[in-house]
Amino acid sequence: MKKLIFTFLLLLLALTPLLLGAKNVSAMCYGGWSIGEPSPMGDTTRDSNIVTDEHSSIKGGATIECGGGSPRGWGSVRSGSTYSHTTSKGTKIYNRSGGSSRANSDFWNTVSPGASYKKYVKYDGSTTFVKFPKEGNVRYYKSHSGQEPSLWFGKEKIRYK
Repeated sequence: MKKLIFTFLLLLLALTPLLLGAKNVSAMCYGGWSIGEPSPMGDTTRDSNIVTDEHSSIKGGATIECGGGSPRGWGSVRSGSTYSHTTSKGTKIYNRSGGSSRANSDFWNTVSPGASYKKYVKYDGSTTFVKFPKEGNVRYYKSHSGQEPSLWFGKEKIRYK
């Protein structure tokens, strides 16, 4: 008798979506979108909006409204860079021309524009800016190895020369 009841409940559980007619599902990440602090380039704030595009819908009616992959603009900045090497810890190092002005423009205008950010001042006086898009932190700082500015995301670093 217990086996019959268990089988019936299992069948009912499996058929519930069909019985209720559920066809669309929506998923959303939390905490990835907020209003940024004043920009170091001026006294403006960076508003952020939830942006979905035509690629956010997948077969089966599920709409993905949260992240994964890399931040918006990171791919275009990386593709304009030249691969240098991979460190022993697995970080891929790229080089990009343009120096500080290009690094500044790429960080503030190209990679995750509008994402919230925070400024960190280290004990030695150096500054690191960290953006917080839903895909993960993006950092802008001067590297220890050559003092050239760098952008960092995940296991990739772009050095500007």
